[in-house]
Amino acid sequence: MWPRSVSSCVYFLVFLAHFTDLRPDAKKVLVIIIDNKSDNAEEEVRQAAVSLENDKIRVIPVALGREADIPELANATLDKDDVVKADREDDPEKIADEIIMKASEFVFHY
Repeated sequence: MWPRSVSSCVYFLVFLAHFTDLRPDAKKVLVIIIDNKSDNAEEEVRQAAVSLENDKIRVIPVALGREADIPELANATLDKDDVVKADREDDPEKIADEIIMKASEFVFHY
């Protein structure tokens, strides 16, 4: 079973970004897809978002379905406009296009 902890996954990714040779000069984008509320406290999610942004990792949270916790995902990024909202009935290609557009804004303009 996958962990329900956004922050533990985020800290693992920060570890990877710092202690591996994963193209250190490349722009990094993390897409978090959630279909339910995680087990994290609001402050844990905010701290994880700040940590990622400090490491120049752009976070694009995706809320999939009605049970996804939009306020929690809004705390997962410092740019609230990066939150993508999608219903399970939405066209997957349109969702993917929106995610790619947000990611490319970061990669090509920052």
